[in-house]
Amino acid sequence: MRTIKFRAYAKPLGQMITEASGHFDYRNPPDGWELMQFTGLLDKNEEEIYEGDILHFTSLNGLIYGHDLTLEVFWEDKIGGFHLRMQRNVDRGASENFWYAPQGEVIGNIYENPELLAQNK
Repeated sequence: MRTIKFRAYAKPLGQMITEASGHFDYRNPPDGWELMQFTGLLDKNEEEIYEGDILHFTSLNGLIYGHDLTLEVFWEDKIGGFHLRMQRNVDRGASENFWYAPQGEVIGNIYENPELLAQNK
């Protein structure tokens, strides 16, 4: 069974808050807090992967690009699942299947490190 847990980026505080810290209830987050759900998967270093994380891939078996990639984890309502994309605010047509995620490494998140996605442009 998949563990359901969340973390939040508290924009007013400028920091990431986890449920373990006991500072929020994901069912009723304060205004200005961005919730990110745990995907249920770990990266290649055994770090938890959350929605909003930025993953770096040095090589992906079978991936068509043939060079390093930095991708964002996001929830896709149309397919009802997590997906990977190169840039924020693009549609699913420019994304990759989430099953690659465990081969990547979490290097940041879209709130604290948005510049990490800029290298894909």
